[in-house]
Amino acid sequence: MAKTHNIDDLEEFWDRVNSIADIYYLHLIGEKESLSKKKILLSFEKVKKEVMKLTNTIDSLSEHESKWFWLGQTRFEQYVERINADPNSKEEFPSHGTASEYSREKGGGVENHNLRNIDIRNSLSVIKNYAQYGIDYVPDHRSGRKKHHSLFMLILNAQVFWVATLGRNFTFDEHNGEGITESYYFCRDLAEVLNLDVTPTQIKSQMRKVIKAKAHLSQ
Repeated sequence: MAKTHNIDDLEEFWDRVNSIADIYYLHLIGEKESLSKKKILLSFEKVKKEVMKLTNTIDSLSEHESKWFWLGQTRFEQYVERINADPNSKEEFPSHGTASEYSREKGGGVENHNLRNIDIRNSLSVIKNYAQYGIDYVPDHRSGRKKHHSLFMLILNAQVFWVATLGRNFTFDEHNGEGITESYYFCRDLAEVLNLDVTPTQIKSQMRKVIKAKAHLSQ
């Protein structure tokens, strides 16, 4: 590509190409993450409902079921009591699938970082509240950046390199629907080298926008 466009400084050229590509993909990720507000709200509502469903299921356990449900926590607490009563004990931490954490102290006792059932219930409430906060405050992306902004940024940075570094005029013209300027060929080849999923029509459209924006700034 450098040979095709008579670019002599290959190291600088590929450094700029990599930089242009990084900026393009950064903005492309932003475009893909800008889902519709409706879809975001549906996802948050689902989280909220699932958390409420889980909370209600736990709360509806019978006394007997609840005893066995929280068994891991109970046995962990019993383990801590035994170790602290006998610091020389070699008993290992019971593996009951509990989220509790512990660490042995120098004196042989145990430092307890136990998540009690009230802590776990509160955590579920926090998740539900986060989902509700998102529902209340998620922005409407229709007022955000336009589609193909990533390609616009790629063309813009290609224009900067073409003009500031190479000292050439960045222009666009077409014949029978095909771009015919050197700067168009450069942008087209750049998109091809970077294996971008864009069409010649999209490249031409964004070139016009970049040139128009540049002209507006020059006024």
